[in-house]
Amino acid sequence: MHSDRQNESIRKRHSKRQQKRRRQQLMRRYISLGTLSVLLLCIIIFLTPLFDIRAVNITGNVKIESAELESALGGFMGENLLLTTSGDVEKALSSFAYADEVSLKRGLFPPSVTVELVECEPAVYLMHNKSFVIIDKTAKILEVSEIKPEISELAGLKLTSANEGETLSLDDNGKLKTVISLLESFEKSGLMSGVTKINLEDIDNITFNYENRIDGICGPYVDFTRKLGLFREAITSNKLTENSRGTIDLTKTGKAVYTP
Repeated sequence: MHSDRQNESIRKRHSKRQQKRRRQQLMRRYISLGTLSVLLLCIIIFLTPLFDIRAVNITGNVKIESAELESALGGFMGENLLLTTSGDVEKALSSFAYADEVSLKRGLFPPSVTVELVECEPAVYLMHNKSFVIIDKTAKILEVSEIKPEISELAGLKLTSANEGETLSLDDNGKLKTVISLLESFEKSGLMSGVTKINLEDIDNITFNYENRIDGICGPYVDFTRKLGLFREAITSNKLTENSRGTIDLTKTGKAVYTP
């Protein structure tokens, strides 16, 4: 009896070892098959023309000519769809000053990319060598034009250079931070569309003109956002009409003093 139990035990252990070996063999086969499948898929995706880009579509451009964008992005034709990134597109469009944000969408049938472009918005212009230098709210130079743009003028600053795509360069770069903060404040105030001129000739006495009829006297940039809020309240109050002309003094704390 003892011998029979011992033989049975041996057979069970032997059977378990065989089952384990079979599982291991199956696992190795699955791994090999999976590896081959991945390798084959990679070859199809990356080493055959199946996923080569056949069309480049562009949306969102207004200032930048479509023909110029098509020329800049033409090099992506025939490139691998899955290896093309937004960074690649941003680099290709880096020479366009108006290009702000770029996103990329891929299409599989047929392999194509759609470039969605967000352009910079002109904020103000400055005069430089009889040319109109257009900048956005970050003080990036978007364009140097011989034609006067229909946006606010930023006066009282002297430019040392005016290269499209670069940040505004001033003879006193200490003013640059003030310029950027000031433009942001005007944008947030909702007044920018009505502002015709901002004067920074005296950084301690900032002034601006609104709709060619009301001058705002702000003093230094301190509490500038609050001052613009007071100005907005004043021009929308019952005391002033759409035809009111004069000056609003914002230099007194918490007050907007209107003088016809």
